Amino acid sequence: MKTLIATALMVAAFAASAHEVDVKEASSLPVYDVTTLYSVVGETRTEFVKRIAPDFVKYTDETGHEACGVISVLKNGADGVNPTFSIKMQTIKAQIACAGDGVAEGYTSMGTTIHSHPQKRVVRLTAIDMKARGTPAGKLRTETLANCEFSDQDYQSAGYLITCGKVLYQTGRGTDKEI
Repeated sequence: MKTLIATALMVAAFAASAHEVDVKEASSLPVYDVTTLYSVVGETRTEFVKRIAPDFVKYTDETGHEACGVISVLKNGADGVNPTFSIKMQTIKAQIACAGDGVAEGYTSMGTTIHSHPQKRVVRLTAIDMKARGTPAGKLRTETLANCEFSDQDYQSAGYLITCGKVLYQTGRGTDKEI
């Protein structure tokens, strides 16, 4: 079952509050696996996120789509042999939202998300973007996005944002920091 950040695990969306994602509509879109990323033994969560941030940037730069994932931890805890953390990078192929539904086998969600924003500030919304917004596809339009910051929906769960050459982290409104 797909879960969205806005409802606990993974939806990432950006824009002004007047342009927020319709969680029900976004969750109805197909989720595509991009890759699964693993920490190296002994790597902290912050070190892991900083190391894999370029993978999110590359995917988003090449496709124009947001990518997202849930940071997961080895079910039995760090054992000194297996990677402690993993992220199953996924996408719904939208510029303005992301959703996903999984963690790597043997791992469990930490409840912390990670997602990327496209670098373009002004975008022409696609039919997928419009569906994620709950707006009929016949009303395509151009929008100016707040792509270098967390959206209102992003604040509903702790998470990382990779955008505008930075890796940001927040645990709620007013706690944003660059790592």
